[in-house]
Amino acid sequence: IQPERDIVIDCRGAEIRDVTNQWTNPTTEYVSFLEGDKSLNISCNNPTTTLELNDGVIDELQVESQLSHSCEITQGAPVAELTLYYADGSLDHFQLRAGIHTAEWAIDREDLRGKCRHMRAPVISSQIKGHAPDLATLSHTYVGKWKLTSNSGVQSLNIRFLLGKDSGSSSDVRMNITGVKGLRKG
Repeated sequence: IQPERDIVIDCRGAEIRDVTNQWTNPTTEYVSFLEGDKSLNISCNNPTTTLELNDGVIDELQVESQLSHSCEITQGAPVAELTLYYADGSLDHFQLRAGIHTAEWAIDREDLRGKCRHMRAPVISSQIKGHAPDLATLSHTYVGKWKLTSNSGVQSLNIRFLLGKDSGSSSDVRMNITGVKGLRKG
Protein backbone atom coordinates (compact mmCIF):
# COMPACT_ATOMS: atom_id res chain seq x y z
CA ILE A 1 0.00 0.00 0.00
CA GLN A 2 1.24 3.45 -0.89
CA PRO A 3 -0.71 5.80 1.43
CA GLU A 4 -0.22 8.86 -0.75
CA ARG A 5 -1.78 7.03 -3.74
CA ASP A 6 -4.00 4.15 -2.65
CA ILE A 7 -7.49 4.24 -1.21
CA VAL A 8 -8.33 1.19 0.89
CA ILE A 9 -11.72 0.62 2.52
CA ASP A 10 -12.32 -2.31 4.86
CA CYS A 11 -15.99 -3.14 5.44
CA ARG A 12 -16.53 -6.10 7.74
CA GLY A 13 -13.72 -8.14 6.22
CA ALA A 14 -14.26 -7.22 2.56
CA GLU A 15 -11.47 -5.02 1.28
CA ILE A 16 -11.89 -2.54 -1.55
CA ARG A 17 -8.73 -1.14 -3.06
CA ASP A 18 -8.53 1.48 -5.78
CA VAL A 19 -5.18 2.64 -7.09
CA THR A 20 -5.60 6.24 -8.23
CA ASN A 21 -2.83 6.10 -10.84
CA GLN A 22 -5.05 3.70 -12.82
CA TRP A 23 -7.71 6.41 -13.05
CA THR A 24 -5.60 8.90 -14.93
CA ASN A 25 -3.94 8.06 -18.21
CA PRO A 26 -3.51 11.03 -20.57
CA THR A 27 -3.43 8.81 -23.67
CA THR A 28 -6.79 7.15 -22.96
CA GLU A 29 -10.25 8.43 -23.89
CA TYR A 30 -13.45 6.81 -22.64
CA VAL A 31 -16.69 7.09 -24.58
CA SER A 32 -19.79 6.33 -22.52
CA PHE A 33 -22.67 4.65 -24.32
CA LEU A 34 -25.12 4.90 -21.40
CA GLU A 35 -26.11 8.45 -20.52
CA GLY A 36 -26.08 9.80 -16.97
CA ASP A 37 -27.60 7.51 -14.37
CA LYS A 38 -29.33 5.30 -16.93
CA SER A 39 -28.96 1.56 -16.43
CA LEU A 40 -30.26 -1.54 -18.19
CA ASN A 41 -32.10 -4.23 -16.25
CA ILE A 42 -31.99 -7.57 -18.04
CA SER A 43 -33.69 -10.80 -16.99
CA CYS A 44 -35.49 -13.75 -18.56
CA ASN A 45 -38.56 -11.47 -18.80
CA ASN A 46 -36.55 -8.83 -20.70
CA PRO A 47 -33.70 -10.85 -22.23
CA THR A 48 -32.48 -8.69 -25.13
CA THR A 49 -31.55 -5.05 -25.62
CA THR A 50 -29.66 -3.14 -28.29
CA LEU A 51 -27.65 0.04 -27.80
CA GLU A 52 -26.93 2.31 -30.76
CA LEU A 53 -23.27 3.32 -30.46
CA ASN A 54 -22.23 5.06 -33.72
CA ASP A 55 -19.05 6.43 -32.23
CA GLY A 56 -16.08 5.57 -34.40
CA VAL A 57 -13.28 3.10 -33.78
CA ILE A 58 -12.69 1.89 -30.23
CA ASP A 59 -9.92 -0.38 -28.95
CA GLU A 60 -11.72 -1.93 -25.99
CA LEU A 61 -15.30 -2.52 -24.88
CA GLN A 62 -16.08 -2.30 -21.16
CA VAL A 63 -19.35 -3.42 -19.56
CA GLU A 64 -20.06 -2.54 -15.92
CA SER A 65 -22.66 -4.80 -14.34
CA GLN A 66 -23.88 -6.73 -11.34
CA LEU A 67 -26.04 -9.83 -10.87
CA SER A 68 -28.75 -10.44 -8.30
CA HIS A 69 -30.20 -13.74 -7.04
CA SER A 70 -27.25 -15.41 -8.79
CA CYS A 71 -25.33 -17.43 -6.18
CA GLU A 72 -26.31 -20.68 -7.90
CA ILE A 73 -24.51 -19.62 -11.11
CA THR A 74 -21.18 -21.44 -11.41
CA GLN A 75 -17.77 -19.87 -11.98
CA GLY A 76 -17.28 -19.01 -15.66
CA ALA A 77 -20.87 -19.73 -16.68
CA PRO A 78 -22.07 -17.52 -19.56
CA VAL A 79 -24.55 -14.90 -18.32
CA ALA A 80 -25.02 -12.83 -21.48
CA GLU A 81 -23.92 -12.81 -25.09
CA LEU A 82 -22.66 -9.51 -26.47
CA THR A 83 -22.70 -8.91 -30.22
CA LEU A 84 -20.88 -5.82 -31.43
CA TYR A 85 -21.81 -4.62 -34.94
CA TYR A 86 -19.36 -2.57 -37.00
CA ALA A 87 -19.93 -0.02 -39.80
CA ASP A 88 -18.32 -2.34 -42.39
CA GLY A 89 -20.86 -5.10 -41.67
CA SER A 90 -18.53 -7.27 -39.57
CA LEU A 91 -19.30 -8.28 -36.00
CA ASP A 92 -17.71 -9.65 -32.85
CA HIS A 93 -19.25 -11.98 -30.28
CA PHE A 94 -18.28 -11.97 -26.61
CA GLN A 95 -19.65 -13.75 -23.57
CA LEU A 96 -20.09 -12.03 -20.24
CA ARG A 97 -19.25 -14.71 -17.65
CA ALA A 98 -20.03 -15.08 -13.94
CA GLY A 99 -16.99 -14.63 -11.73
CA ILE A 100 -14.91 -13.28 -14.62
CA HIS A 101 -16.79 -10.21 -15.95
CA THR A 102 -19.68 -9.89 -13.47
CA ALA A 103 -20.88 -11.38 -10.18
CA GLU A 104 -23.49 -11.23 -7.42
CA TRP A 105 -23.74 -7.64 -6.17
CA ALA A 106 -24.12 -8.79 -2.55
CA ILE A 107 -21.43 -11.49 -2.62
CA ASP A 108 -20.01 -10.12 0.67
CA ARG A 109 -23.37 -9.95 2.45
CA GLU A 110 -23.25 -11.99 5.63
CA ASP A 111 -25.96 -14.47 4.57
CA LEU A 112 -24.30 -15.06 1.16
CA ARG A 113 -20.61 -14.98 2.09
CA GLY A 114 -19.00 -18.24 0.94
CA LYS A 115 -22.23 -19.56 -0.60
CA CYS A 116 -21.96 -18.24 -4.17
CA ARG A 117 -20.72 -20.75 -6.73
CA HIS A 118 -18.83 -18.03 -8.59
CA MET A 119 -16.09 -15.70 -7.40
CA ARG A 120 -16.01 -11.93 -7.27
CA ALA A 121 -15.13 -10.48 -10.69
CA PRO A 122 -12.92 -7.37 -11.02
CA VAL A 123 -14.66 -4.61 -9.04
CA ILE A 124 -15.02 -1.19 -10.64
CA SER A 125 -17.00 0.40 -7.79
CA SER A 126 -18.49 -0.42 -4.41
CA GLN A 127 -21.08 1.17 -2.18
CA ILE A 128 -22.26 0.57 1.33
CA LYS A 129 -26.03 0.06 1.29
CA GLY A 130 -28.51 -0.34 4.09
CA HIS A 131 -30.29 1.50 6.84
CA ALA A 132 -30.59 0.97 10.58
CA PRO A 133 -31.62 -1.29 12.19
CA ASP A 134 -30.41 -3.65 9.42
CA LEU A 135 -26.71 -4.26 8.93
CA ALA A 136 -24.99 -2.36 6.14
CA THR A 137 -24.20 -4.37 3.01
CA LEU A 138 -21.27 -3.87 0.68
CA SER A 139 -22.57 -3.68 -2.91
CA HIS A 140 -20.18 -4.22 -5.83
CA THR A 141 -20.34 -3.33 -9.52
CA TYR A 142 -17.98 -5.33 -11.73
CA VAL A 143 -16.25 -4.66 -15.04
CA GLY A 144 -15.74 -6.92 -18.04
CA LYS A 145 -13.27 -5.87 -20.73
CA TRP A 146 -12.80 -7.11 -24.28
CA LYS A 147 -10.05 -6.02 -26.69
CA LEU A 148 -11.28 -5.15 -30.18
CA THR A 149 -9.33 -5.62 -33.39
CA SER A 150 -11.61 -4.08 -36.03
CA ASN A 151 -10.54 -0.84 -37.70
CA SER A 152 -14.18 -0.08 -38.51
CA GLY A 153 -16.40 2.15 -36.38
CA VAL A 154 -18.79 0.55 -33.91
CA GLN A 155 -22.49 0.88 -34.72
CA SER A 156 -24.45 -1.06 -32.14
CA LEU A 157 -24.22 -3.54 -29.29
CA ASN A 158 -26.79 -6.29 -28.76
CA ILE A 159 -26.95 -7.82 -25.28
CA ARG A 160 -28.79 -11.15 -24.88
CA PHE A 161 -29.34 -12.54 -21.39
CA LEU A 162 -28.68 -16.30 -21.27
CA LEU A 163 -30.08 -17.23 -17.83
CA GLY A 164 -33.55 -18.07 -16.61
CA LYS A 165 -36.43 -20.00 -18.14
CA ASP A 166 -34.64 -22.52 -20.39
CA SER A 167 -31.14 -22.38 -18.87
CA GLY A 168 -31.78 -24.49 -15.79
CA SER A 169 -31.13 -21.50 -13.50
CA SER A 170 -33.63 -19.64 -11.37
CA SER A 171 -35.93 -17.29 -13.24
CA ASP A 172 -35.20 -14.73 -10.48
CA VAL A 173 -31.63 -14.12 -11.71
CA ARG A 174 -31.24 -10.57 -12.99
CA MET A 175 -28.44 -8.43 -14.38
CA ASN A 176 -28.14 -4.68 -14.01
CA ILE A 177 -25.83 -3.00 -16.53
CA THR A 178 -24.70 0.36 -15.18
CA GLY A 179 -22.12 1.29 -17.78
CA VAL A 180 -21.07 0.51 -21.34
CA LYS A 181 -17.89 2.28 -22.43
CA GLY A 182 -15.54 2.33 -25.35
CA LEU A 183 -11.86 2.96 -24.80
CA ARG A 184 -9.64 4.69 -27.32
CA LYS A 185 -5.90 4.66 -26.83
CA GLY A 186 -3.98 7.60 -28.21
